[in-house]
Amino acid sequence: MEISKIGRTRLRRLFCTGLLSLCITTRALAEESFYRVRICGKVGFIDKQGRLVVQPAFDFARRFQDGLAPVKVGEKWGYIDHQGKFVIKPQYEETRMFTSGIAPVRVGDRWGFINHKNEFVIPPQFEAARSFAEPGDGMGNTARVLLNGRWHLIDEKGHDILPRDFDDMGGPVEEGVIPVMERGLWGYINRKGEYVLKPQFQGAEAFTSGVAAVKRNGHWCFINHSGEVVIPCLYDDTHEMFEDTAAVKLGSEWGYINKLGKVVIEFKFKDGQKFLDGLSEVAAETGSAVIDHDGNYVWAPGAECSR
Repeated sequence: MEISKIGRTRLRRLFCTGLLSLCITTRALAEESFYRVRICGKVGFIDKQGRLVVQPAFDFARRFQDGLAPVKVGEKWGYIDHQGKFVIKPQYEETRMFTSGIAPVRVGDRWGFINHKNEFVIPPQFEAARSFAEPGDGMGNTARVLLNGRWHLIDEKGHDILPRDFDDMGGPVEEGVIPVMERGLWGYINRKGEYVLKPQFQGAEAFTSGVAAVKRNGHWCFINHSGEVVIPCLYDDTHEMFEDTAAVKLGSEWGYINKLGKVVIEFKFKDGQKFLDGLSEVAAETGSAVIDHDGNYVWAPGAECSR
């Protein structure tokens, strides 16, 4: 069937529009893949190739998300874009990462949520608040907040989504469940507030990559959604598993294991973070660094002030 001239023009427009969208998305993802490094006592950011893309000018910083990174200068927090320019000037006592255009900030001793225009969408009222997260169950984003000494789970309008509150909460909804603590023990509930894994752990993290870190008898291990231990309880500390890899601590040193529990990066770091887009931030004896999945340095420690 022959396509008319008008049809071909429309197809070209659609193709170009789609290509532009792809380019914008690809660029946005690249900009999110910035990693923190500390140079001469200040924090800056590198890209995946190890190039310094945001000069070290901040006392503290959190990761980029939604195109912005929370940074601290002196005693105040604000937000920068991927060029290191302030989009929201330092003015808050503390800030956390944006998700879907919303971020928690602290004014005095109370937390609320702002949008990218620095307008409050949920007024300051909480004693503590964490960033929203995508739940992985096809439903709305959620965030945990502390109100009157109890932890609640809210939606993006600030409404409670659970029928009750808890002593502690280890994360928002991820992979359909939430880690909660009652009477000193941790378990997992669903959005209805029903236990899917009864309280039995000394500690619990959110589910990621199909597994969750839990603490038993003083050591951390990983379980699946059925509560079965899939990686033995051997570790003194751990972070959530991302990209099928988790940072774990033995004694005073951090290394990395895969979903089978096999050590894939040796224990030699003072701290290790989760992998994002193929790289992880670590702390070595001689300074901050960024490594790939093979443990190779993209940003090596020890020469920060000479760069």
